Amino acid sequence: MKNKTYKKIAILCLLLLLTVLITYFYKQPKLIATETYPITFNVTKTNLTLSLYDTLDFGSMPRPGRSTKQINITNDKNYAVMLENEVIGQASQFVKIEKHINIPAKTNMAINVTINVNENTSLGHYEGELIMKAYRGKK
Repeated sequence: MKNKTYKKIAILCLLLLLTVLITYFYKQPKLIATETYPITFNVTKTNLTLSLYDTLDFGSMPRPGRSTKQINITNDKNYAVMLENEVIGQASQFVKIEKHINIPAKTNMAINVTINVNENTSLGHYEGELIMKAYRGKK
């Protein structure tokens, strides 16, 4: 009787361990790509817009001001991709972008990056970086 109880407990423990391992390795998102986009803008008294092609350049913005640019993302994979976005640098306090974005398999999506400056923002040049990490699966 005692051996049967130990066997049942051992089998239950193995099943529990197997479940935990499968869940951990199956559910963990896998990083598949990272892109970094420089962000620049100037806060000025006039509304002059300049554009560069290798950066998210918002040009010059008046106070208060708001400007939005779109990044077009294509997921050509057969599985969903989750983007994790982070903005770093002195421009980060003004940049708005969704932190997590799920992109279904085989779809295109436009992602908005918005700069908001208020009346109290100091005049000057601001820089930062948008770091986009793409993960396989949902996070």
